[in-house]
Amino acid sequence: MRILLVVPTSNIDVAAEILTMANGHQLDICSGHIDRAKLELALGSTSYDVLHFAQHGDQYGLQFSDGVLEVSELVGMLLKAQRSLKFIVLNACDSIATGVEIHNALMVPIIAHNSAIEDTVAIRFCQAFYRNLKVMDLHAAFATARVMLMRMFPQSAAIPQIINGSRGTIDDLSLKLDTCAEHMMQLRTETSSALEAVNIEVSALREVVVQYDATQQRHIGIATIGLLILLLLAQILTPLVNAALMGVR
Repeated sequence: MRILLVVPTSNIDVAAEILTMANGHQLDICSGHIDRAKLELALGSTSYDVLHFAQHGDQYGLQFSDGVLEVSELVGMLLKAQRSLKFIVLNACDSIATGVEIHNALMVPIIAHNSAIEDTVAIRFCQAFYRNLKVMDLHAAFATARVMLMRMFPQSAAIPQIINGSRGTIDDLSLKLDTCAEHMMQLRTETSSALEAVNIEVSALREVVVQYDATQQRHIGIATIGLLILLLLAQILTPLVNAALMGVR
């Protein structure tokens, strides 16, 4: 696949993303000071399979060097220059609204974030996603990357979203996200309850083992004392028995 990485100058370290995307894919990079003119030039240079935006963003749009680019303007650039895209990645905070508008205009799958996301989480997600993409289709690669987040960053696992299908709305996405969050909370509660039950059973088993050891030790102690008493009686009675036997003879 041919990928265009758009990464305006910022405090975000994208070196790991670049290495992962370059491994097995044809990667072009538009970086540094990116204003509207430079972005439009990069988009019009050739036809791409994937556009990947790695930058700051908010609910109003993506942050470029000359300010926030309104979604309608970005959509216009994409409709003009990129009509054969397979999907777009918006690796930026709060990019879900931008993703919905782009998806509804171009009808291509969009990967975006539904809230603020830490740089480490965003980078690790993209690394896993592009690695998986070499051997999986889009949805499988996305799902597998989400599983990795659930294991390593469970609090952030629901932030990356994929928008694909009929025309979406923010309300539809919000409902789906709320449902997903409820399921995750329920699963977490059930898991905690199960772990608590296991801990109780382990504690009870530990008490039984301790009591058993104490009982065994008591039994061993009683048997030892009994044996010592028998030996002592034997030492006392043996001379008496011998004397009695001699008297009989």
